[in-house]
Amino acid sequence: MKKNKVIYIYLLGILLFTNCKSFTKNTSNFIDNLMFNDELYYSLKVEKDNVIIYDKNKELIKNDREFSKDNIFIKFTISKPLSCKYFVVYKVIIDKKLAFIVLRDSEGKKNYTYYLIKNDNNKTWHITNVEVNNTR
Repeated sequence: MKKNKVIYIYLLGILLFTNCKSFTKNTSNFIDNLMFNDELYYSLKVEKDNVIIYDKNKELIKNDREFSKDNIFIKFTISKPLSCKYFVVYKVIIDKKLAFIVLRDSEGKKNYTYYLIKNDNNKTWHITNVEVNNTR
């Protein structure tokens, strides 16, 4: 009886470890694909050309990263920015084929909501819809 419990716990540990490992890989691939979407750059460019996104819970990145496209720079950071204008990763849901990201401006006045879908053929993520809403 005790032997069966040990085997079940061992199998559960292996299952959890492999799921967490594959999720980390998917998040890395996801952020790289996200940064090559024109919609992200141009929706955030409305605010300014140098965009800072603060990921305090490390949901999208583990270390600071910078991306650029058409003279628009986006910096993901895990430490709170010193500048007064930045975006905060408010909500992230990543599934096998669908994703949902909400960025909120530092003043808490606007939400930028991104809906993404994964292409089965080439395994890349594409933004299907962008919504900008006032929060107050």
